[in-house]
Formats: sequence, structure tokens, C-alpha cells
Amino acid sequence: MPSAFAAGSISLGLHTHEATLDRMVSSLREQARAAETAGFDGVTLSEHHAGFPGYVPNPLQWSAILLGELDHAWAAPCPTLLPLRPAAGLVEDLAWLAAAFPGRVGAGFAVGYHEQDFSVMDSDFSTRAQRHWAALPGVVAALTGHAGGALGADPAVAALAAAPVPVVSGAGGPVGARRAAAAGAGLLITSLTDAQHARELVDAYRRAGGRGPCMLIRRVWVGRPPGTLEAQVAQYQRAGSNPSWLLQTGEDPLLSGEPDGIVRRVDADLRESGADALNIRVHLPRAAPEQVLEQIAGLGREVLQPLRAGGAMPRQEPVAHRAPPL
Repeated sequence: MPSAFAAGSISLGLHTHEATLDRMVSSLREQARAAETAGFDGVTLSEHHAGFPGYVPNPLQWSAILLGELDHAWAAPCPTLLPLRPAAGLVEDLAWLAAAFPGRVGAGFAVGYHEQDFSVMDSDFSTRAQRHWAALPGVVAALTGHAGGALGADPAVAALAAAPVPVVSGAGGPVGARRAAAAGAGLLITSLTDAQHARELVDAYRRAGGRGPCMLIRRVWVGRPPGTLEAQVAQYQRAGSNPSWLLQTGEDPLLSGEPDGIVRRVDADLRESGADALNIRVHLPRAAPEQVLEQIAGLGREVLQPLRAGGAMPRQEPVAHRAPPL
């Protein structure tokens, strides 16, 4: 089983869906177990606050919950909004989770774009990017076994020298991709970025010396979807202070229809973008939890196996993370 974000890995992004709170909680557990059964290498959870539809406020907490129920798949808070978290505390939490579940923890970070996420946490929105990029090199260094000072005395943090936690960072453009490379993180590319723009990010990342994984997110629905992404994307754009980067595509970001067509499109996107890891999302308005579980099982049979057989997602050992200069 590849480690988190490893080249060739295919993971599933988990979301809550329209239901009661109890059903949301049970559905996340069911989705994770179904993903493992279907052959996904791992699962990811993303952060939003104040009831933003489909998301959880603490994806690291949920990663811990789900790892306790999975047999071998990895789990990663991906992305966590780094500017909202004390860096040292985040490193310690991830390190202890990695100690409890060796080789099965990853971490993805992002700047954040929704002002309400910051206001509800009493955090300054205007300086979030500066705080993210200032904190990321130290977080990556610590999670890859190069913690300095008192933080390095924590036994779980010290153990990361032998078993690092893989890290990716979101980037909205080539500048962010270069910063991710300089920090020693891998690259996380949103589902609303088409293959051409994704290639620009991957190329900028690799030219800047980035050696980590480049994970492409794609939204998929086998068959006829219960709704469209139009309203959802509009909600993302309304919430963002600079929404242009949220939708860097002239194509429909939802890949739906017959499985063979989805496989061809995802395969083409991976090859054109240069990404070497894939994260699939099954997240649509009006999608019921039961429909999502059916999708996960179908994806395992009709999408994952052909993708792996087609050669765009070869299984290989993860590239070692390069620690940034301290």
C-alpha cells in the first residue's frame, strides 16, 4: 500500500452530505470503509467552518477517528488551513497520530479563501497567505524529521526522523507552486483547475526543485449525476476574496457519464498535467449518503482498476521529501 500522496496513489476525498448530524457522522465512517474496500489507497478530509456544506471543521480529528476503523488505508487532513493553527501544536498532533498509525498519515495544507473560516476562529484574514508561507517550511521540516529547539524533544516528533509524514501544499498559481517547492512540500492542485493550468503549476514546481508528489483532485460521478456543480462553484466563488483562481478551466469540472469516458478523461488529465497522484471527490449538491456509497463501490470496479491498468498511475515508491534549509 503506497504511503500518503505517493506517486501512483489514488485516494478518495470524503465529504458530509445533506442529512441529519447523526447521519453525517455515520456516513463519513461508511465512506471511509467503502473506500478501503473499493481499493482506494487512502482518504482525505478538508476544512471549512460554520457549517460550510460538505466539510468538517477539524479534518485532523476526523482522520484520527477513521484511522481507528480502517485496516490499512492511510488518512490525511488535506487540506488543513495552516494559518488557523498553531504550527507546533499541529506538528505534535500529526506526529502522535503517525506514531499510533505508522506509515498511514499524511498532511495537506492550504492558505484558505473563505473569510468566514477566519472570522469564526477570530483569526486575521488579510495576512493569511503571509502566515501560511512563513509557517510551511518549519512545519515540513518538523514533519520530515528536522524539528529544531524544544519541539524536537517531543518523542513522537523525534520519531519522524525515521518515519516522516508526507506533506502537500495547495497553490493557486506558479508563485505558490515555487513556494511549496522551496518549503519541501508536495503540490496539491484543486479540482477546479484544468489540465493545462495544472501543468503550469507542476512545471513551476519541478523547475523550482520540487521533488515531492503532485496530487491532482478530480470530481467524478459515474452515470447521471443528481445535480450540477454550478451552484456549488458559485458558492465557492462568492466566499472567496480572489475567486478567479478557484475556476481555472473552460471545461465542466465534473467528470460524469460512462465509466470508460471518465477513465479516458482522468487518464488524459494526469498525463497532460504531469501530476503523479490522484484524489477523487464524490461531492455534489443533493447527493444522498446512500448514493455516495454506491458511487464509491462503482468507482473501485469501473474506474480505479482501468486507470491503474492504463499506466497513468503506476505504483512506485514515494519520492523522499527534501527538507528545507533551517
